[in-house]
Amino acid sequence: MAPLWQLFSSIVSFTQNYIAAKKTGLPIEKGKVFVVVNPRKLQVGYISAVNCEMALADSEQIYSVDLDVIRQVYLRKKHFERDLEGCEQMPELLKPSVSSAFGADWQRHRRITAPPFNESNMKIVWQESLTQASGLTQWWISHGTDGFRSSCSDTMTLALNVLAAAGLGYSWKFVAVGQDSEADDDFSARYRDNLAVLLTSIRLLGTTPKWMYDLGPNHIKYLPKLFRDHVVASQAFRKQMRQLVEERKVEVAAGRANENIFLNAMIAKSVEIRQEKTAKTSPAGDDFVELDANGSGGLSDDEIFANMFDYNIAGHETTAHTLNYCFHILSVEPQWQAWLQEEVDHVYGTLPLDTSSLEYEQYFYRLKRCLAFMYEMLRLYSPVVDMEKDVLGRGQELRVDGRTIFIPGGSEVHMSNLAVHLLPEYWGADSEEFRPTRWILSTPKPSESAVSADAVEETHKSGSMLDLEEVAPPPVAKESFFPWSLGARNCPGKKFAQVEFVAVVSYVLRLYRLEAIKLEGETPEITRSRIWEWTRESKAEITINFREPEKYALRMVKRQ
Repeated sequence: MAPLWQLFSSIVSFTQNYIAAKKTGLPIEKGKVFVVVNPRKLQVGYISAVNCEMALADSEQIYSVDLDVIRQVYLRKKHFERDLEGCEQMPELLKPSVSSAFGADWQRHRRITAPPFNESNMKIVWQESLTQASGLTQWWISHGTDGFRSSCSDTMTLALNVLAAAGLGYSWKFVAVGQDSEADDDFSARYRDNLAVLLTSIRLLGTTPKWMYDLGPNHIKYLPKLFRDHVVASQAFRKQMRQLVEERKVEVAAGRANENIFLNAMIAKSVEIRQEKTAKTSPAGDDFVELDANGSGGLSDDEIFANMFDYNIAGHETTAHTLNYCFHILSVEPQWQAWLQEEVDHVYGTLPLDTSSLEYEQYFYRLKRCLAFMYEMLRLYSPVVDMEKDVLGRGQELRVDGRTIFIPGGSEVHMSNLAVHLLPEYWGADSEEFRPTRWILSTPKPSESAVSADAVEETHKSGSMLDLEEVAPPPVAKESFFPWSLGARNCPGKKFAQVEFVAVVSYVLRLYRLEAIKLEGETPEITRSRIWEWTRESKAEITINFREPEKYALRMVKRQ
């Protein structure tokens, strides 16, 4: 039984929070934006189409699925900032980076880290994604009719390899976890192995104390294996990144670096900005002294390192898990496979499987159904299910249902994209159904299309209207769909993820189809229900994922 002082404290807190809740003018426990009163704090929450746990915390929290409230929060970046406490608690490997910075410091990071996500970099993403998809497909085919259960780890490997190609210029052969890889003395192979350990033990980043990363070999050997492997990989990765940064800085200075590569582009942009800031005071030729993060506007070596690790974390699990969900859903939805393959066949035609013949500019933008399929995946299975902003200053006003509500400073505003993505009010009566065609406009509006009347007639004659299809915008408003967040701090890697997903899915489906292996006595409909129920039992950690990723087997079947 709780001590009397705890019971009394709870009663007092509950009373205070109830009074505070009434003062906001919001309804209690009903509506899109509502107040939850509990013994520890005042919460303002939401009702959604899914179950949403509201954990106790030390500050007031506001949950909203109201599009106007979401719009206000994202537009007013000086009044609402990303989770301050969460950024302070970020792992040391991510600080200082674009994800941990605020205000003018964040603008400096963003100015340097966003430009590398350009069309030239997307060409690399496209080509490497196709190359990795080829290796992935061959690996899955090799399992024959027995199938495979490794799709989760396989898509993680694929995503890691794509990040390495676009980020560092390394092209690694697709090698499944547990299979023989490159020689141990190869620098890029050791870099890959260390990064893979860090990304697969990402949950340790938030729990490993800082002092542990500074331990020497004589002390590290006494750590539990899980922490030992993590710390050793972290130390080696830091050392390798420092070496890489120094080498690439020299290459950039000599004009030998491929500036379409993320690391090279970030270094070049940082130096360019530093030179702009220090042109009047820096001696000639002093291009690569340590960058002054506070005064020059460029990035220091530590900041370049942190942003590279941030780049890898942001683009790894998110895209890998989206692909994994995609393949499992396709395995029990043959009609959607056929729908995608109709487009893939139309776009690629009889082109050889050689990935070098599939150029980014010519093919990516035509694979609209593949992109629509990704959007529908993200609508139902967003890797991150909640976006949070902190209320700055002494407090801020929000307009809610025509009224002005004052939100105290220090409160948290949570915008559940998962809840928004499922509301029938925005998405229609079938909001909880998987229907990729909701993202396709079959006939573009005349004002939005450059297709001539003759071209339309010719397309009709050829029997294909696929070239006239367009990807539809979110219904109601853009705030009704935000898997990559919104506003100034949206994900700069949005296009990166889209290109990678479309390339991989379109390649995998060219000659084969995916099929879920039935359990004994199952009908196709029972198999379908089993896989769908499994996806609905997903867990949200750093990103959303299956509770048992290797529980069920898939197989590749040659298309007729």
